[in-house]
Amino acid sequence: MTDRQPFDPELYEETEPLDLDLLNKIDRLEVEPEVRKSRQAENQKRARFQHTLNKILFWLILLLVLLLVFMFVL
Repeated sequence: MTDRQPFDPELYEETEPLDLDLLNKIDRLEVEPEVRKSRQAENQKRARFQHTLNKILFWLILLLVLLLVFMFVL
């Protein structure tokens, strides 16, 4: 069994408490409409690509399963 040293808080640097006012200001930051539209467009492109990729992967897995069934059953 290993001996554990007791925790010594003096060995670690003091950390500053979170500034809740700053966090609230960050949450309420206004974003320019152009930036918001740009992000929405990127998200839509990403969603379309992901949908296409999911379709391709679905058909590849289905074809692989069918191939294995035909190889081992017939």
